[in-house]
Amino acid sequence: MMSPTIVFWALLAIAIFGVLARVARTPYPIVMVLGGALVAVVPGLPRVQLPPDFVFLVMLPPLLFAGGWTTDVRNFKRFLEPILLLAFGLVIFTTITVAYFAHAFIGLPLAAAFVLGAILSPPDAIATEAIGESVPFPLAIATILSGESLVNDATALVIYRFAVAAVVTGTFSLATAAWQLVYVSIVGIAIGLAIAEVAGRIQIALRRRGLVDDVTATIVSLATPFLAYLPAEAAHVSGVLAAVAAGMSLSRRSADLFDGEMRVTAGGAWGVAVFALNGVAFLAIGLQLPSLVAGLSAYRPATLATYGAITSGIVIASRFVWIFGSVFIRRTLGRLRGFREARLTWRGMVVMSWAGMRGIVTLAAALALPAATRDGTPFPGRDLILFLAFVTIVVTLVGQGLTLPFIMRKLDVVEDQDDGTDIARGRVGAAVAARERLRELEADFESVEEWTIAGRLIAELDQRIDHFGRDAGAGLDGVAAHERDLALRRELYGVERAALSKMRHSGEITDRAYRDLTYEIDLAEARLGV
Repeated sequence: MMSPTIVFWALLAIAIFGVLARVARTPYPIVMVLGGALVAVVPGLPRVQLPPDFVFLVMLPPLLFAGGWTTDVRNFKRFLEPILLLAFGLVIFTTITVAYFAHAFIGLPLAAAFVLGAILSPPDAIATEAIGESVPFPLAIATILSGESLVNDATALVIYRFAVAAVVTGTFSLATAAWQLVYVSIVGIAIGLAIAEVAGRIQIALRRRGLVDDVTATIVSLATPFLAYLPAEAAHVSGVLAAVAAGMSLSRRSADLFDGEMRVTAGGAWGVAVFALNGVAFLAIGLQLPSLVAGLSAYRPATLATYGAITSGIVIASRFVWIFGSVFIRRTLGRLRGFREARLTWRGMVVMSWAGMRGIVTLAAALALPAATRDGTPFPGRDLILFLAFVTIVVTLVGQGLTLPFIMRKLDVVEDQDDGTDIARGRVGAAVAARERLRELEADFESVEEWTIAGRLIAELDQRIDHFGRDAGAGLDGVAAHERDLALRRELYGVERAALSKMRHSGEITDRAYRDLTYEIDLAEARLGV
């Protein structure tokens, strides 16, 4: 059980390393992994052992749900072909490649080598999303990488479970494993969608009856990932895909689930929760260092370094071979719909190949290995598998994560420049609908006050339509003008806050009035967007 002291120090460390990451302009997962490793070797500090169940049952559900929530479903469908080729094909290819290498070069029994391959095969959703915040990928690459990392854990964990069972019991069936992969994927998605439908209907009904406020709605939203993940795992299907599917489904109905105040509260709570869980995940990776090397006294340091370097190299090379090979084959066959839409050049494929960071799921799967087989003998190579998992995480997360921006700059792979027309068009459409509704309501007005209010609102909507209508046709020039507009509005909101603060301190308004008015300003500023 985690003590309050550990929770305090973990939160403090996350805050400190988060600040250091900003100072160093380095993706925070890298700083936290290295920081955790440094903390772990400080003499006198207690060792921190990360329970695998804590990762699988507590950390993964909300992080995967959040990833599904922020996924653009339209682009996910658009690039579904390359996503599935990576999430299924690449995971299987990497597992086989690593397994036969580990069997031939390191000497692991073949079943244990397949366990290692399954552990190392999936790039991590958490790592990819966190690195992606600091590295502005082009839209197609960002969508493919995000989609791959959200789906591939299901493939890897099925292979992992069958490989572990083969080591423990001595039996394995390829046909059963293949069928199980299909079964757990389809049923896991179905459970996630069903839970999302039920949870969504309940939340909408409660909201319409006024039985939930913004805090209650936020708590319900934080609990929803577990409502999808845990039943799926209890049914022995993919909780990963259940959580992702629930997040994607409910995100499409967010306008019905939340009003504006609920959305602001829930958005803030989710932002803190996701950052804290990510911080714990990456910090925990570094903190595992002492326990991972404790059982490796039988190996020479040079041997361990060689094994770690070659294993990491095989994992990285497998991704290059699969991505370039699959694109070449499909181009040759003329079946390249998803990749054609992605418009991937060789430069883009290099970036995608280099962006295969491993993370907390790899470590948790390694830590979850049983200590012994069914007949009581030690699990073959368990300590070495743990070590190789840790080394591969560090090499891919730190090594590739740090060099990825440099490679993107050298290859001139840059973020798509948004001309702002989609957002401007959406704002115009919303304002036109609001104006038309006001004009429909005018027939029922019974007082001058109503006409006065409606006139003022219509004038505001007309100004918005005119402003954003120009932006929609002005491309990047419209974006620049809109940015200046936002800067001026934020400046004025700052002046209003300062004036309210001065009035509160002078006693002209009460603290409650100050809080209510500043909250209104905060909501108005939040509506400005980015």
